[in-house]
Amino acid sequence: MTPAQIRAELVRLHAHIDAELDDEHRDTQYVLEHAAADLHPLITAIDPSAQES
Repeated sequence: MTPAQIRAELVRLHAHIDAELDDEHRDTQYVLEHAAADLHPLITAIDPSAQES
């Protein structure tokens, strides 16, 4: 994954997380759990050793 691809994915995730947090009916814990799940593929693409066993 190139730095530009990583940056683009992070920008997309930021916009998504920001929109979710703006939803007054959305629980913060829910948003954070889903943000972590969304970040996992990006992290493992950058560092394959980060795969869960």
